[in-house]
Amino acid sequence: MKRFRAKGFGRAEPIQKKTSHVTIVLDERVPGLKRSKTKEQDAKHKEELSTEAHHAEEKKHEIKREIGSKKGVFNMGRKLFQRKSV
Repeated sequence: MKRFRAKGFGRAEPIQKKTSHVTIVLDERVPGLKRSKTKEQDAKHKEELSTEAHHAEEKKHEIKREIGSKKGVFNMGRKLFQRKSV
C-alpha cells in the first residue's frame, strides 16, 4: 500500500519510511566466538572518549561566540522590510 503526503502547489509526495528495514541482533550468531577484551584496551578506550568529549565541548563554545558577533547590518534589514504590521 503506497501512501502520499500533500506538498506545495497541489502535488503529492510518497511518505518515506526510513526505518522500515531495520534488523536488530541481540545475541551472537555463533555462540562462543565473541572476542574478549583486555583491561588495558578498555582503559585506553575510556580515556579517548573522555578527551573527545572535552574537545567537543570546546568547539561548541567557540561556535557560540561566532554567532553572537553577527549583529550589525542583518538586524537593520529585518526592520526595514517587514511585510506584516506590528
